[in-house]
Amino acid sequence: MMEQPGHTYSFRTLVATYVSLIFLAALMVGISRIDVNPWSACPDPSENFLCGLAHVFDLHTVKTAVILGIALVMGVITALILMGLAFEKKLINAVVFLSNFPFLAIFLTFTWADHAFRGETDHAFTEQINWESPVTKMNEMEAAKDSAAGGASAPSHH
Repeated sequence: MMEQPGHTYSFRTLVATYVSLIFLAALMVGISRIDVNPWSACPDPSENFLCGLAHVFDLHTVKTAVILGIALVMGVITALILMGLAFEKKLINAVVFLSNFPFLAIFLTFTWADHAFRGETDHAFTEQINWESPVTKMNEMEAAKDSAAGGASAPSHH
């Protein structure tokens, strides 16, 4: 009898993977809800550990880096276990993984160049773009219309 391609997982492995992904997602949400502004504004760095850390690092950047690190761990768990890359040949994984870096470098280079040289090629471009949200404008227009009508108009359904 011919062996079937692929691999199988034990129920325990799948449950552990599921529980770890749920836990890491909840941890990401919990960390994202931490307000770091009070520690960023404390005048005395020796007051507590986070105040001292806030004088060395931007706590918003640290929080973002921690959340992205957790997302990276979740991606690795998903790729290795659920996508089955742990059972593939190591050479294929290495080639696919390493081939991502040239593309990442290209994307980062173009993003950096766009941001760094914006306005350099056209010297007439001297101001920041003042973009206004069309949603905010529509909400303001509807609020003005409602207040002019006495606020008794029913909400419009589009």
